[in-house]
Amino acid sequence: MGIALVTGAASGLGQSVAERLAEEGWDLLLWDLDEAELETTERLCSKARCARAHVDLSQAAEVQVSFDHLVQDGRRPTLIFHAAGVLDVGGLDVLTAAACRRDMEVNYLGTVHVLLGARTAMASGGRILCMSSIAGLKGLPEFGAYGASKFAVFGLCEALRGDFERLGIALSVICPPAVDTPMVKNLGTQRPALYDVFPFAKREKVIRSIIKAIGMRDKFLILGDASSEIFYRANGLMPRIISRVMEGLTQRKRRKAMADAPYQGSH
Repeated sequence: MGIALVTGAASGLGQSVAERLAEEGWDLLLWDLDEAELETTERLCSKARCARAHVDLSQAAEVQVSFDHLVQDGRRPTLIFHAAGVLDVGGLDVLTAAACRRDMEVNYLGTVHVLLGARTAMASGGRILCMSSIAGLKGLPEFGAYGASKFAVFGLCEALRGDFERLGIALSVICPPAVDTPMVKNLGTQRPALYDVFPFAKREKVIRSIIKAIGMRDKFLILGDASSEIFYRANGLMPRIISRVMEGLTQRKRRKAMADAPYQGSH
């Protein structure tokens, strides 16, 4: 099949897609910060030839050196699935500049660094799939930090699509809904209200859409499932109404949580 580079391969969709690619016969290059979990991914992908590397995608020099090593070793990727990312959530009452900076450095600048490396590391005929989010297409309550970074990912990919096309490389952006992954599970008390209003997308369906997208070289925007398609089209027709509905649902969920919370008055 070729050589597939998967970022964020230690967990979540990165790990799941790596497993599927291994089953389909791809050789794998696995990048992540979590070396212990990368070993787990490598074991799960035992059907494939794997090479793993600790790479901090927020660091431009580190990413470029990692791509240079691939070229020097004759391991130019023919497919890049860029899934690495972080998730900071919360409304204005908890939003911080540090959280916004972190999401931009990892999610947006990480994508910048990957695409700049791919510019010279991939040969004509290559395929790149970058993860954005449904929150990168619509501003959602409590997703200010994360959503802004994913809007930036979408805009970057849209701007560079033609440049990569002239290099013979097909670039697409994937905007799935929320999927039940470790990144989401680790939010604790900061879990957004919308996660309790709308069900998570089936991970298997999202993975199938990602694998299918590899062969859809002429399609730029890939949505994860049918519910995302409906949401995207509805927002295109009535964005203000959708915004009001999302805000109303969030506030209703917040009020209910406050009403259900144990009373903590003075004794």
